[in-house]
Amino acid sequence: MGASILDQHREMILHSQGVVLRVGGDEFTGKPDLTDEELLRTAIASYNCGLWAYYGLSVEGDPDFRSTGRNYSADTLARAAVFRSLL
Repeated sequence: MGASILDQHREMILHSQGVVLRVGGDEFTGKPDLTDEELLRTAIASYNCGLWAYYGLSVEGDPDFRSTGRNYSADTLARAAVFRSLL
């Protein structure tokens, strides 16, 4: 289920590149031409804080700007690397 939700967030971000979006009371233009890493980190962060992750990337340059601990995607990817090394 978690992978399906993550994929839904990834697809939403992919189709919102360069589009004017609204989150909370803020309007922003989704960052166009995302790199694979930006897309992955933003999708992971959006799993935690929704569209605010894409706002964070597009406006602040960091998808974790409004995530839990301001490091949700970075922390998740670091933990995944640890699990990978144990397998």
